[in-house]
Amino acid sequence: MKESNKRILDIAENLLKIDSPSGMCQMVNTYIEEHFKGELSFEKTNKNALYAILKGKDSSKLRIVTAHVDTLGGIVSRVKDNGRCEFENIGGFMYASLEGELVRVYTKKGVVSGTVLPNKASVHTMEDEREKTLPRERHSTEIRLDIESSSKEETLASGVKVGDFVAFEPRTRLTDDFLVSRFIDNKIHAAIMIYVMEEVLKKNIELACDTMFYFTNFEELGHGISYVPDNAYEVLALDIGIVSYENNSAEDKVTIVAKDSRTPYPIDFRDKLEDLAIKNDIDYAIDVHQRYGSDGSLGAVAGLNLNFACIGCGTDASHHIERTNIKAIESTEKLLRAYLEN
Repeated sequence: MKESNKRILDIAENLLKIDSPSGMCQMVNTYIEEHFKGELSFEKTNKNALYAILKGKDSSKLRIVTAHVDTLGGIVSRVKDNGRCEFENIGGFMYASLEGELVRVYTKKGVVSGTVLPNKASVHTMEDEREKTLPRERHSTEIRLDIESSSKEETLASGVKVGDFVAFEPRTRLTDDFLVSRFIDNKIHAAIMIYVMEEVLKKNIELACDTMFYFTNFEELGHGISYVPDNAYEVLALDIGIVSYENNSAEDKVTIVAKDSRTPYPIDFRDKLEDLAIKNDIDYAIDVHQRYGSDGSLGAVAGLNLNFACIGCGTDASHHIERTNIKAIESTEKLLRAYLEN
């Protein structure tokens, strides 16, 4: 494996170990700040999104590159009479995709582990109903906490209460060809961005213009990018390409998004990225995404005066146990580098 790919994957594995559902990104912010300690100073928006600006050849204008560090998660919505918890979604997941998953519940007293189960989980007792008629949704799903509790009162006394964040086990696995994990959306792109920032600092690579590297923290909920400096003129969002039977993306390519559920992406910016991919012999796919938004399109819908585009690793099974090919990771990094230097 190339050293650059190994480095990106090392960073990605570190990021994937850090729980960061939307609204609870303090720990991942701390990791990024510590990663660049002594080399780079970061600022935070009022919503605690992290960013740093690196100088380029042209300081009269500013580009923005974003990668969101927030992930899917849950929040305790009810402590039940049996001592277990219902939870509502943070971001768009299917409850069926979480059945049997290990979780961590963040309370004021500490972290409590648990397991997501259907509320009729025993095959020996409820096989027919569980397999044939039991829906997989909020009211039929619960968290069995790893505490001695069989009542609402005992669970509340442990410190678990409504409003506590729930983080899901990422189940990260790395093979010779693939990264497999929950939350490849979007930890892999945060890792790529960190790696590129490292390279710029270490090798004194000249950027085409001043560039804001922006780690947003509410993208999964539709308001990741909010603050932008007055002289910013465009934003390139790094986010997954959707691989499915109805999409053109592929796991071994970088996706350039042409349209998502909010808006088409401006043709001039998209053409520039495609031209850079062709010029640099980067394997890519143009795609149209449904039920999808990025920091680029979400910023446009919010009314930000920025041109916008989105690229990223082709990723299978979005918002489930996701998978992408190391070739796509390499291609995304190469296209980002080419963009930053041109």
